[in-house]
Amino acid sequence: SRAAKKLTSDVPAVISCGIWPGASALLAARAAERLGKPLDDLEFSFFTSGTGGAGPTIVSATFLLLCTPAAVYADGAVIEREPWTGKRTTDFGPGVGARDVYLLDNPD
Repeated sequence: SRAAKKLTSDVPAVISCGIWPGASALLAARAAERLGKPLDDLEFSFFTSGTGGAGPTIVSATFLLLCTPAAVYADGAVIEREPWTGKRTTDFGPGVGARDVYLLDNPD
């Protein structure tokens, strides 16, 4: 089959290139690599201002995440938490400033 041929070829494929899923997993792997040890804790905070022309996609993805339990690690085990809980404030730096963020599942 074509799929089998592609799996054995030397042609690279880039999948899941958005921030999630995709880039956030690569950022996590890079952080662990640079620290040179396994991570005990890792949190991602995202701020979206506008949609970059992907309005319906962003809205539909957000609604899907709002009805999906958030998978988090606690004491080495994966547990599910209620989405849109755990409010905290994250400083995104100059130009954006401090914003409230909430727990959503990260599909990575």
